[in-house]
Amino acid sequence: MEAIYKINIVVVFMSMLLHGTQISARPNSDENIAAMKKALIDTCMAKYPLTPDIIDSAKKGLMPDDRNFKCFLMCNFDEMSLIDSETADIDVDTMVSLIPDEDMKAVIKKAADHCLPNIAGKPDTCEVSYNFAVCALKVDEKIMKIFSCGN
Repeated sequence: MEAIYKINIVVVFMSMLLHGTQISARPNSDENIAAMKKALIDTCMAKYPLTPDIIDSAKKGLMPDDRNFKCFLMCNFDEMSLIDSETADIDVDTMVSLIPDEDMKAVIKKAADHCLPNIAGKPDTCEVSYNFAVCALKVDEKIMKIFSCGN
C-alpha cells in the first residue's frame, strides 16, 4: 500500500513540475498537487533546512555549493525512489518512466547519458545528487523543471 501511495505522489509531483497547475480539470486537483509537492518539500526541508538565499538561488537555476542543499536534492530523489542509498546510483529508467512529457524524457535521457558516467561510483548520495543536477542543468536548462525546492 505504501509503495502505491509513493508512486502516486511521485507521478503527481513530476506531472505538476512539468505542467504547472494545469494537469487536470478535476475539482481541487491543483490543491492536491500543491499539497503533495509541499509535503515532499517539507519532508526534505525538515531533514536538510535551506536558507531563503539558497532557495532563491536554486529557483534561478544556480546550484549552491551547500551541503544541506546537496542533501536536500538527494532527499527528493530518495523520497521518490530515484536513488539507491547504498550505491548512490540514480535510477534514470524510473525517472524517465515518471515523466509524461516526451520532450522532457529525451532531456533527462540526454542528461543521464552525459552526466552519469562522470559521477558513477561515488558513494556520497548527496554529492551524486548535486553533481547530477549541476551537470544536467548544463546539458539542458529545461531540466530545472524537475528540480524544485520551494513553492
